[in-house]
Amino acid sequence: MKLLIVREKWNHMSNVSGFDPLFNALASIGGVSVSSIYINETDVSESKANKILKLPKRIINSISIRLIKLLRLRKLSNENFNRSNIRISTATHLVHELTFKRVLKAYQQDSFDFIIFSVADSQFGEGLYNSAKEFKKKSILFFHQPPSWLKLNWSDFDVLNNFAAIVTLSESNKKFFQIQTVIPVLLIKHGVDLSFFNLKNYQNKGKTKQILFVGSWLRDFEMLLKVTQLLNQENFNFVLNCVIPRKDRHNMDLIRLGTFSNVNFYADLSAEELRTAYQTNDLFFLPLIDSTANNGMNEALACGLPVVATNIGGVPDYLLEPIKFLAEPNNAKDHVVKIKLAFDWMQNCPDYQAKTRHLAEQSLNWTHISLELKEKIDALA
Repeated sequence: MKLLIVREKWNHMSNVSGFDPLFNALASIGGVSVSSIYINETDVSESKANKILKLPKRIINSISIRLIKLLRLRKLSNENFNRSNIRISTATHLVHELTFKRVLKAYQQDSFDFIIFSVADSQFGEGLYNSAKEFKKKSILFFHQPPSWLKLNWSDFDVLNNFAAIVTLSESNKKFFQIQTVIPVLLIKHGVDLSFFNLKNYQNKGKTKQILFVGSWLRDFEMLLKVTQLLNQENFNFVLNCVIPRKDRHNMDLIRLGTFSNVNFYADLSAEELRTAYQTNDLFFLPLIDSTANNGMNEALACGLPVVATNIGGVPDYLLEPIKFLAEPNNAKDHVVKIKLAFDWMQNCPDYQAKTRHLAEQSLNWTHISLELKEKIDALA
């Protein structure tokens, strides 16, 4: 099997986090040849149109370069991009459209069984929409966002029916796409790097419980605040450690959280520092607005850290027995109840960390997931 994969990385994620390790595991399977094109390696400033607009270097200054880029961005944004039936930012449109040209060139120069778009939520643009039928029939689209996001950002799902297949990360997403489309919808799990995120066998000997919160996308900050208020009103002895990117802290609920003496905020952690946070806290708390898979939850489980999360979207696919502490959406009191149940379970289960780690090893192993994905792609041929 020969695959061309359009891959994408985010600045807030290290090489050991996120979805990209799946394709490294896929490439290690015998009989699978993987070629990769990274969105992040597309140089916007060196595109063909920009080269034409360039003047001799000696008379170009930084202001004129910015103006050229701005004009190109506005031109692209004014094109008939609504035909792709998805609204994404102009900047995202630009870099993804330029990357698609690289993908198309690679496809024309070589013979691939399938082309995988690893984040179709943002990689689906004008180029892919207008591509040849033959190209679409070889293209597999991976979607990460939940139905709520898709409803807000996608206007016509019929455009997906010309493609080879859709890959989703939760049962709820699979059902959603099966209703919206007629093409095969494949389901795999989002794994975790089990070699890096590992068990340290650390247990807090103090009386103050350490609760960890990580991330910002689709996190329910209002619920986080309400639960903190309720626990403080009950004189629950805890500290809440929040790892939230600085760019995502413009939220009044986080300001209110910051007024409590037992709430700490962290950012810009290295992969090793984040792993230590998972390994040295007592509980991972994840109130959510919606979800498919959740990278932070999986990393916590791999480090033996039990999780309390909102019972929404794909969360029930990942939090299984005995680590199944699921709270009702929009119910702060139930989140508090589940937190207390989790601590009671940990107190009565001396090997709770090993059980939590075992759950990750059984269901979140990238090697196993890649083999499952290969089988499902083979069935499409």
